[in-house]
Amino acid sequence: MAKLENFTGLTKSQEDLLKKYYCFGSLGLLNFNVSNNTFTFHTRIAERKEQVTRASAWLQYKNDLFLLKAKKRNDRFSHYKLELTPSKAIQNFKAIFECKLTGSESKNDASIAVEYNHEKFKEKLTYFNNQNALRFQITAGKPEYGFALDTKFKLVENEFENLTPAFWWAKSGARLVVKHVGKDYKSFGNFEASFFQAISPLSNLASKVVTDWNTKATTIEVGGDYKYDDRTFVKGKINSNGNLALALTRTLCDKLRVSVATECKAQSLLVHSNEGYKFGVRFDFTH
Repeated sequence: MAKLENFTGLTKSQEDLLKKYYCFGSLGLLNFNVSNNTFTFHTRIAERKEQVTRASAWLQYKNDLFLLKAKKRNDRFSHYKLELTPSKAIQNFKAIFECKLTGSESKNDASIAVEYNHEKFKEKLTYFNNQNALRFQITAGKPEYGFALDTKFKLVENEFENLTPAFWWAKSGARLVVKHVGKDYKSFGNFEASFFQAISPLSNLASKVVTDWNTKATTIEVGGDYKYDDRTFVKGKINSNGNLALALTRTLCDKLRVSVATECKAQSLLVHSNEGYKFGVRFDFTH
């Protein structure tokens, strides 16, 4: 039986299909992951055109009571996270403590959050120390349909910002999510509609439409994937700006997966031009 999603999970299927494994943002991308029942170590290296090589690593420890995670990047960014899940004392409750340090001066961005998950609703309340603001997220309804809200309240200014209500509908492998992304409740912002359809056990289709209420500008993106065999799947997408992208992912063995992706302007194919051409390779090692 399908479960009720939290707010960030409402459009995960659509976003994964339209974004995941399209690795042309980097000339080369390497992920290495080692894990067992309690410990996980992950490192990532990305070589980008005309940019400094980005490298990161994180270590995680998890048991029945808590999860502890520490991440470091070579651009002096650090992220520390502690999750407490006292399921024996309080069912469906989680407390999250996070701290992000940025730059040479180690600018602190700390937050504390509490989550509660129920069969008919999921809520998360977060306090951001640096912004002195509260963020509230809730989804309520059934797995097939319901209402969600994501908003932030600035305590000093005593006003709301980033007001995002959402509605979803799901049935027979199809999922439609409609959002309004606004800065406050006094004016309209962007209207977003995303759709996911499982066409068959081997193929899926996703689309996203975003309309800016003020400029009336609309962008459309449509993509799909196809599972060629147990080790290979291909993906493709195109948007209203004329960008065409393709990706091929192949599992070479149980511990190694390789992805190749490219993007170009659809018009450049007609004039035999390489304008806007991108290419990338991704390696995923798991042990």
